[in-house]
Amino acid sequence: MKKLLLPLFIFLTVFNANAQDLNILAKSKLNKISFPKLDISSYENGNYKFCGKDLFIDDNGEMKIDEKFTFNILIEDEKTVIKSEGVSYDYDTDGDSLLFKTVIFSTHKMDNYYDFNSSIAADSTMYAVKDSLGNWGIAFSSRAFYDGDLLKKIITYVDFGLIFNGDPIGLFKYSEQYFHYKNNKLSYTTTIALSFATNDYEKADSVHYSYQNDNVVEKVSYLFSLDSLKYFPYKKFTYEYDNNNNVSLEVEYSFQVDKWVPETKTYYNYDEKNRMILSLSEERSLVGDTWEPDSKDSIVYDQPTLYLDFYNKNITQFYEDGKWNTEFIETFEDCGSVIEKTAELTPLDFNAYFDGDNIILDASDNLTSTKMTIRLVDLQGRAIFNKGYKELPHYIKTNDLPGGIYMINIITKDKYGTVKVVKQ
Repeated sequence: MKKLLLPLFIFLTVFNANAQDLNILAKSKLNKISFPKLDISSYENGNYKFCGKDLFIDDNGEMKIDEKFTFNILIEDEKTVIKSEGVSYDYDTDGDSLLFKTVIFSTHKMDNYYDFNSSIAADSTMYAVKDSLGNWGIAFSSRAFYDGDLLKKIITYVDFGLIFNGDPIGLFKYSEQYFHYKNNKLSYTTTIALSFATNDYEKADSVHYSYQNDNVVEKVSYLFSLDSLKYFPYKKFTYEYDNNNNVSLEVEYSFQVDKWVPETKTYYNYDEKNRMILSLSEERSLVGDTWEPDSKDSIVYDQPTLYLDFYNKNITQFYEDGKWNTEFIETFEDCGSVIEKTAELTPLDFNAYFDGDNIILDASDNLTSTKMTIRLVDLQGRAIFNKGYKELPHYIKTNDLPGGIYMINIITKDKYGTVKVVKQ
């Protein structure tokens, strides 16, 4: 029997640690905000503050508070940087007694926009739990380390006693390292954790990423065996994308005996602004090779409209006895955003045209060492391409874009320009 590193294995099992690039608890809180591929430069500088709460339906059909949280997003530095702060409080099933609280002190800057492929982690996170005597204790804390904009390491301390039975047993440390390709895309991660088998720090797991163009298409997780001193396959995720590079399908596999077996499929739908409006999960039946509905999230926007395209409500339902049953409702509202009005942008003069699948760019203005956002949209306003640069590139790739008319925007700190381009 393979010896697994229990601290990591527990996190994989309990906290669903197959999350993409964020540390476990920080990501769970950041995922409360369903960022589309958002052009930050289109928003004013300011401190955007949102208050939310999670509601659940108890056995009597009554709605109770499960969790309350606040979230701040600060947009600054030439309108290309996002920073976040958040506090979350969780209550017992009666909605009265506070059980734990999470504080995301801040997240590293997010250049231009946050999307599925970003490697962003909370700079510092604390997860506090009440012990069996009612005293607060630190059950989880983490710190992220960067080299410029590249996430390099996350160091985490965990007290499993506080998490599982309310009695502190001391903090255990594990370290995640992030390795990138030369083009700065995330290549793989490795984790070192304290082994209960050897009472020493050992390799624990490794996650490898595969890409097609700029999109992650496969992510494979391996666990480390202390018997064979080798990694063995554990989980795999594959991804498909729609025409706007939004994830449309995620398939989760487990490795059984000698092959990958699909277990869960999740489909994603988006509105005309590329905002996620539905995620629908199916589970593979234990009998035969059929798929059965499992859960879905329905996301509501613009009732009323919130800054940064935040959603107002997320309704979580589970499929049981042939029907969908609502179990959780998450809501958001603005609670004191302070927006700074900025000066109007002056026109930016540039030329752009298609050369095969590439768009050639040329500007009469000097854009060397100038931060900018380049965005390509179709006539319906859907973003096809949206990326930040430190200076004007000679061309951008469009990856077999269908023929038609498109608009390309270039946005700097104080200038904005738009050119129509036609692909035959």
